[in-house]
Amino acid sequence: MAESPIDTALGTWNVPECPFTIEYLPRVLDDIRLAVVDAFFSLPRGGAEIGGILLGNHSEGKVTISEYVALDCEHATGPSFVLSPNDEVELRKLLERSTSEHPALTPVGWYHSHTRSDVFLSDADLAIHKQFFPEPWQVALVFKPHTFQPMRCGFFFREADGSIHASATYREFVLETIPLRPVPINGMAAPASEVETTGLVIDIKAAVPEEAPAPAPVEEAPLPIFEAPTFGMPTERKSWPWMKTALGLVLGCGVCIAGFQFGQNWLPKFVSSGKTATKAVVTASAPVPASASGDPKEIAKLKQDLAAQIEETHKVERMLADQSLLVSQATKMKDRVAELEQSLSEAKAQAADVAKLRKDLAASNDRNRKLSKSLTDTQNELKQQQRKRLGNQDPAK
Repeated sequence: MAESPIDTALGTWNVPECPFTIEYLPRVLDDIRLAVVDAFFSLPRGGAEIGGILLGNHSEGKVTISEYVALDCEHATGPSFVLSPNDEVELRKLLERSTSEHPALTPVGWYHSHTRSDVFLSDADLAIHKQFFPEPWQVALVFKPHTFQPMRCGFFFREADGSIHASATYREFVLETIPLRPVPINGMAAPASEVETTGLVIDIKAAVPEEAPAPAPVEEAPLPIFEAPTFGMPTERKSWPWMKTALGLVLGCGVCIAGFQFGQNWLPKFVSSGKTATKAVVTASAPVPASASGDPKEIAKLKQDLAAQIEETHKVERMLADQSLLVSQATKMKDRVAELEQSLSEAKAQAADVAKLRKDLAASNDRNRKLSKSLTDTQNELKQQQRKRLGNQDPAK
């Protein structure tokens, strides 16, 4: 099968610091990109990192990448691309096997993905590059996948003095998805005239052999007629008896709460006034003696007695109120007396502490006076002894 221009057109990457130009088949990098993306979404939080060998050719001032071979890393230390001893053995075998399987190609470098870091070479990456790819023309290619953005890539190489700029690539590039390639039909590739390219999208028309007989028309059976479903049609509004019941319960609870508050705050006052009014009514409705039933004087006297009784009742109520006030004031005074007694007890305790401190201070002063007197006596005795010694040393005596 003849290769299309998409398969043979080479991409180039070069910077002034690189001693050679790097050429690559876009198909190779796109195949690696698909594998990197598949591993990136294989695990949560960054997926797994993968790597492999880049195969191609090298000449004076140019390195060409035309094939790749993936390394099956066991990820012994986690999802990052860190080689275990078994992986290193497998990489050596893969390098030897790639030479025998692809005799026209040679390992020109390696590739790996960074899913949790940027495009750079870590210390572990540099160790792999120096151990397995020591030639000055061998390169390293780092892929950086992203969930919603195109993949970023960067080449790393040995400069003229042998050093590697590992902290970042000199020129990062975005690896776009390449257009689709024609798919063989019945073992044959679609002719170039059947491939229509519009921008980045390729529409492939299937090449149907001319001798293929046209299919016989098939009579289509009439479609059965189904009744239209009633989804979304208006229905009769249902009453909500449970909502009415709930509303009634809420109103009933509100009435009960209001009645309870009324009983707590206003019922005693109404009961008190009701008792007074009841006494007055009972007194007023008491049977009147027959002798006074028609005497205006007796009636006036009864009214005066009733008014006097009501006034007496008011006096009693005021006395009770004053008594309640006195009881409240007496309670407050009792609490205040208790506080004062507690303060007095604390003051007595402080006074006792002060007296003890004064006593200790006096004792301390007494000891200081005794020590001072003893020191003075000692000094005087020392002076007398010194005079005696001086007198004994006087040659005139």
